[in-house]
Amino acid sequence: MAETRCERCKGTGYENAARDSGMEDLPMLLQPIGVYRCSSCNGSGRVGISDEAAELLRKAVERMHAKPSN
Repeated sequence: MAETRCERCKGTGYENAARDSGMEDLPMLLQPIGVYRCSSCNGSGRVGISDEAAELLRKAVERMHAKPSN
């Protein structure tokens, strides 16, 4: 699965208070101040499942299907 850019932080990995509150169009002096790690992408700037996680998930599903059901 491919990872995509986080729309909340615009791919930077960091959210800012002005963007999060919808106030980024205000003049700089009226915008709230603060930059913090994006909770949507956990600071990576990407959303979605990584290739490593996808491989682990695929292997787990294959193991589950390989076991005989009782």
